[in-house]
Amino acid sequence: MGAFEHRFAHVVWWVLHITGLAALCILPSDLRVGEAVKAHHWLVAVALSINVLAHYAVRFSDPGWASPPSPADSAQAAASRAAAPTFLPSSPSVPTYVTDCESAAPLATTAALDGNNPVLCPLCGCLRRAPATTHCRYCNRCVEGFDHHCMWLGVCVGTRNHHLFARYIAVQAAVVLLGFHYALTACGRPSPYGYTWAYAILALMGLLVLPLGFLTVAHVLLVLTGHNSRQRLGAASGWVGGARGE
Repeated sequence: MGAFEHRFAHVVWWVLHITGLAALCILPSDLRVGEAVKAHHWLVAVALSINVLAHYAVRFSDPGWASPPSPADSAQAAASRAAAPTFLPSSPSVPTYVTDCESAAPLATTAALDGNNPVLCPLCGCLRRAPATTHCRYCNRCVEGFDHHCMWLGVCVGTRNHHLFARYIAVQAAVVLLGFHYALTACGRPSPYGYTWAYAILALMGLLVLPLGFLTVAHVLLVLTGHNSRQRLGAASGWVGGARGE
């Protein structure tokens, strides 16, 4: 995923929010009809402002970039690499989720990945001191505690910004739930556009609330337990610490 795809996803994110807000303002929802229209306008303005701030807080955050090696680390990593074998993605002992589109680097064994035996990523040359450090092919850098690369945010989610991502997902779910509420208030009210658009937007908001709600719960639990989704997938498949059964 290159710079164009990231910019395109960013534009789509803004278009979806602006289109959704415009639709709710055109329909006879509580944003247009009722005695507390101004209060509803303030509520939506505050919610969207928090959503935008949470979005850009993650977008411009450091996910936990692995640092470049020092000369001493490079020499020590070469010695560790010669003494300890690595598992390549083509190896049948590696589970399929390791070789997904976000992880293109070979994984080293637990014995090689510790604080005393630094390993250099074969793709970007950064230090990989922890088993959870993974190379992101989109960013072409290694990330500590790599969870995934978010297309909408254009950044990796890792150890240092996972909590920000969990907050953003929670805020985004709340915004969509608020949109669902306003679409519900428009249903059944007479409108020159008919009832179809109100029910269509209500159905769309409902479809978005479910996955966002699931992601919110999942990532909040991951942050609270100090794990990431790749580690949980690894535990479920018996892949622990970079080698099966270790």
